[in-house]
Amino acid sequence: MTFHNAETSIANGKPVRLYEFKRGVMRWLYNSSDRDILFNNGIYKTLVGGIIDEGVKRTGDVTADRMHITAPADLDFAQLYRAVPPADEIELIIYDYHSNTTGAVIAWCGFVEMVGWPSLEKCKISAQTLLATLDVPGLRLTWERNCGAALYDHRCKVNRDAHRVEVTVLSLDGSSVQSGALQAYGDNWFTGGFVEWPVSGGNYELRAIVSHLATNLVLMGGTAGIKNGQTLRVYPGCSRTIHVCHAKFGNKDNFRADPNLMGRNIFDGNPVF
Repeated sequence: MTFHNAETSIANGKPVRLYEFKRGVMRWLYNSSDRDILFNNGIYKTLVGGIIDEGVKRTGDVTADRMHITAPADLDFAQLYRAVPPADEIELIIYDYHSNTTGAVIAWCGFVEMVGWPSLEKCKISAQTLLATLDVPGLRLTWERNCGAALYDHRCKVNRDAHRVEVTVLSLDGSSVQSGALQAYGDNWFTGGFVEWPVSGGNYELRAIVSHLATNLVLMGGTAGIKNGQTLRVYPGCSRTIHVCHAKFGNKDNFRADPNLMGRNIFDGNPVF
């Protein structure tokens, strides 16, 4: 029987929801029935306690169209959000499926926004539709003295691999990491930069650097997931001034600001002449 025949029949349908969470090559697969389901070369697991969503909404308001999913508290995918959320987006695809058919259709797709635990037994997953990525302000660069480009992106054009430093963690205290190799660089060399390290599936976890002093890096979000003796990739930060852009990165030709901007706003209503 085809999916369409089951979906449009009066009594032959056996509807099931399939949930696919993706992070790079890693996948977590679940279904809302009482048995595992083989679909699309993957096994969608049944869960003790079940998994259920609040339904697909199409109001046109991306905030109202959020998908909310309730699942057991020990859901293996949800454990990624116990401390600090993953640095990269985790995609969510929900399929409508009938257990007596071989096909399915995509009912909803988006990305995971957050996971909470409203009780000891349950977790609640909140996800945003792909349309939310379009609901952002347009032009964000303004007329200012400091550069508005994100460091290492396609506008900045600095090659991050050329400035990468690999260090070994000697100690950590929950909020910061220490490494002797950092001593060779001046204070604040890495402030505003970030550290990264490999995790399963070929992905990298990332933490922003709040401050750098001698051998110490204070990390935004703390040191969850980092261990003593581990190797970190460390990338220097930028204060977004023309002096640092040129002296530290040799990148003044790509500086996206006007360092000689006058101190007075010419649009303040008062005549310039």
